[in-house]
Amino acid sequence: MLIITLFLSGFFSGSEIAFVSVSRIQIEIWLRKKLKGAANAFYLSSQPERFLSTVLIGTNIVNITFASLITYYLQAYFNDFLIVLFNSAILLLLGEIIPKTICRKMARRWVRVLALPLRFFHLLFFPIIKAINFVVNGILIFLG
Repeated sequence: MLIITLFLSGFFSGSEIAFVSVSRIQIEIWLRKKLKGAANAFYLSSQPERFLSTVLIGTNIVNITFASLITYYLQAYFNDFLIVLFNSAILLLLGEIIPKTICRKMARRWVRVLALPLRFFHLLFFPIIKAINFVVNGILIFLG
């Protein structure tokens, strides 16, 4: 389970930078050419809040799960401070820095590949996304 959550952390982080690095015009060109993955990439990029909500919710779920599991497994062997350091180092390196570096450098290659699983997660998280958007919109209305 640790490996899965770490992989998903990298997936969400890499997806975030890949989508930010590719222009919407490029995605529209792919869509017109009917390239594989272009329709899903367009769906996600056409409403940025849809994409950002999916990535942020996914990142938080997997990172909290990873941190909880690593703490559970290591608490008998190490003190809390060392567990936090280890957890932070692993998540930063393998869940953030390396995936973002790879996906930024090869964004055009990765956007269409990542779009289908991201769309799946968008559907999976849809009830959470709707609830969060409802609260956010309420706050925005309140703030004027």
